[in-house]
Amino acid sequence: MACLDGLLYMYTVCSPQHDVNVDGKGLPPLLRCTGQKLSEGGVYVVENGLMTVLWLGQAVPNDIVSQLQGVGSLAQVNTDTVSVCAT
Repeated sequence: MACLDGLLYMYTVCSPQHDVNVDGKGLPPLLRCTGQKLSEGGVYVVENGLMTVLWLGQAVPNDIVSQLQGVGSLAQVNTDTVSVCAT
């Protein structure tokens, strides 16, 4: 593993997707992924160099959960399933 890859693996980053500007003026900045930086109502893409995870806070509205996961509430999300989007 290269040095830069190792740093990304050790110091995970996240991108807050609930703060995306729909006017297309850029993406939100990457954050160091710590408990203090994650909000209960937030949606984040978390990446560590090996895998990418969509993190949903416990207070995310059910309509957003439905749009992202196809279920009625966060409690119904199957966390044991890994899926890859087709490109």
